Amino acid sequence: MTVDICSKCHPFYTGEQKIVDTDNVVKKYEERLEKSKKMSFTSKREKMAKRRAKAESMSAKPATTLSLRDMLENAKISK
Repeated sequence: MTVDICSKCHPFYTGEQKIVDTDNVVKKYEERLEKSKKMSFTSKREKMAKRRAKAESMSAKPATTLSLRDMLENAKISK
């Protein structure tokens, strides 16, 4: 039996293994990886803290106690 590949010349054993990438899958993955590194992600706790702070600032503003009827009457007067 004759074998064309042996442990002395096979890329797996010599460490000269090459990755054949015909569809540029590796390149696309590396580009996505670089893009994701540039993006800033906030944790869920940070998002919730921002939402609470926004809700508190909205509730700190004085709410109008006018009813719809009062608003309509004021609109009639201002015309």
